[in-house]
Amino acid sequence: MKKLILSLASLCLIISVFSCRETEKKADDITTDVEETVKEVEKEVEEEVKEIVDSTKNTIEEVVDEAAEGAQEVVDETTKKVGDALKDAIEN
Repeated sequence: MKKLILSLASLCLIISVFSCRETEKKADDITTDVEETVKEVEKEVEEEVKEIVDSTKNTIEEVVDEAAEGAQEVVDETTKKVGDALKDAIEN
């Protein structure tokens, strides 16, 4: 009877060790999967941020160019009006 109980206890110990090894392997696999997913997400986020920065830079450049053109038009119109006013003043 003692041999039977010791054999069953030994079998239970072997099963528990095997089960722990399987659990550890699964945990390692899950950790690897999570690490790979995090790297993929990080790469995608970096690409999105780069696209946003490029888009923002292009938009800023366009706004600056339009503002410069608008300012030049104002300067040209003001110069013409001042010239016309001086011309009128000289003629009168």
